[in-house]
Amino acid sequence: MHLARILFISGFLASGLCGCGSVLQHNGIGITDETEIVRSTAYQFGVNPSDVAIVGNVQRETMPTGQELMYNVKVAGKPYRCFMKTILMGHDKPVCAKPGDPLNISGRN
Repeated sequence: MHLARILFISGFLASGLCGCGSVLQHNGIGITDETEIVRSTAYQFGVNPSDVAIVGNVQRETMPTGQELMYNVKVAGKPYRCFMKTILMGHDKPVCAKPGDPLNISGRN
């Protein structure tokens, strides 16, 4: 009986958190705009944000706790493909690779 109660409460809390994430995203929390993408990518490469340009559209996949972003950039004139995962109050560092090279995003949750 005690185990059933714990499982019920755990399931209730988990479903509530997923809904909370959706509400927060609807209000713009957990969403990274293009300015932040450029700033984070520039920091990762050790260049000024003015040396980074997003090429094309940013592909966004919305998750309960944030978004996964795939985008193409030019850093100091050189092309890269990048991946970044946002969370409710921030984001991971971008992972980038040259076109044709594998984009190593394994181990990311």
